[in-house]
Amino acid sequence: MSANLALEFTKVLAWPLITLIVLTVFWKPIRDVARLLPSMLESTETLQVGSVSLRLRAQITRIATEEVRSILKQLDANTLRYILAEDGGGVVTLYGEHNDEVQQLQTLIRLGLARIPTAEDMGGRSVDEEENADHVARFTTTALYDDTRAFLLDLIPELISQYQRNDSRRGAKKRLTAAGS
Repeated sequence: MSANLALEFTKVLAWPLITLIVLTVFWKPIRDVARLLPSMLESTETLQVGSVSLRLRAQITRIATEEVRSILKQLDANTLRYILAEDGGGVVTLYGEHNDEVQQLQTLIRLGLARIPTAEDMGGRSVDEEENADHVARFTTTALYDDTRAFLLDLIPELISQYQRNDSRRGAKKRLTAAGS
């Protein structure tokens, strides 16, 4: 009977004892992570680009004005590609069959990233006075387009850096797992 009692007593104390040993052995790393965690969480913010939420350093997300943040939430993949590919500025004229680009233009105008050019934009000529009338559409980008594009271009190196950090952490984790096997 006393052997059963000793076995039961050991079963009851096993998990608390193992937990105490693990906490004692790993106390310093656990404490370091616990200290760093609040500052790590405070120094990141979530930014939405289209339907994707990105967790980024707060320094990067603070660069974006509320207006730019609002635009970023509304971007689709095609508009994002266009903004990154085209530096804007000046009057852009679309000629011939450019249905895709006309739809893109409508999206840019709806978002406030482009507008129909004025006579001033056209060097004093009205849009109707332009000698080549076979154009489909004309537009010019706005300052908001420039701000949005500048932020997106600043964001790319941050995303690459974040990917590299995460990738190196995954590699370290795999090396630790392999070493423990």
